[in-house]
Amino acid sequence: MSVENTFTTYLAELDKEQVVIWMAVDSLSTINGLFVKPYQAIIPSRVERNATKLSLPFNGEWTIFWGGDTKVLNLHNGIKFQQYAFDIVINGLNGRSYKTDGRLNTDYYAFGEKILAPADATVVLAIDEVEDNIPGKLNKMYLPGNSVILKTVNNEYLFFAHFKQNTVNVKEGDVIKQGQLLGRCGNSGNSSEPHLHFHVQDALSFDTATGIKCYFNRIYVNGKITDDHSPEKGEKIENIK
Repeated sequence: MSVENTFTTYLAELDKEQVVIWMAVDSLSTINGLFVKPYQAIIPSRVERNATKLSLPFNGEWTIFWGGDTKVLNLHNGIKFQQYAFDIVINGLNGRSYKTDGRLNTDYYAFGEKILAPADATVVLAIDEVEDNIPGKLNKMYLPGNSVILKTVNNEYLFFAHFKQNTVNVKEGDVIKQGQLLGRCGNSGNSSEPHLHFHVQDALSFDTATGIKCYFNRIYVNGKITDDHSPEKGEKIENIK
């Protein structure tokens, strides 16, 4: 289905169903991440989209690792509350998300980068004390890792996951402004390398929430100014200064 950096996604035909196999390997071609789950594309009868105008939650150019409306483009498709989620990394001139061999979090361009509020909002959840993973290892005890949820005036919930430990800069109840520092990009929770997971949902609880398709107000997409855009896998995106 797709190949990018150390990650390969396969669609496998079994006797009774299709499954998606997600595999990560290190520089020695050793498998260090493996997931299998049923393939199920979500095709909603009506696509909900965000009403709140959003900027990108970071500075500089980042790359959409997962994002879009289909399983081919987006591993999150099939999970109701995060069906339109993005996983976002920074790639260097080498085309990879890391500088050397990718064995340490500090090898990754995104690690420690500032994550910013994309809109005025109220903090309704802030988690800060989950350890960062060694690249390639996953924390299944608390999947989001260090995380923040913001509630907008339109009752939309902006979800950020995998912050670096002890860098979340806000607390529950804070009223914040667009562009305010939330924390720094990390590798905590269900994360195999430093990256930002971001999505919008219509309720606070994952059990009842439905993912909302997210459009950003005015951004660069692959170097071109684009209005009201929902990024897809492989696109390079950046705020307009």
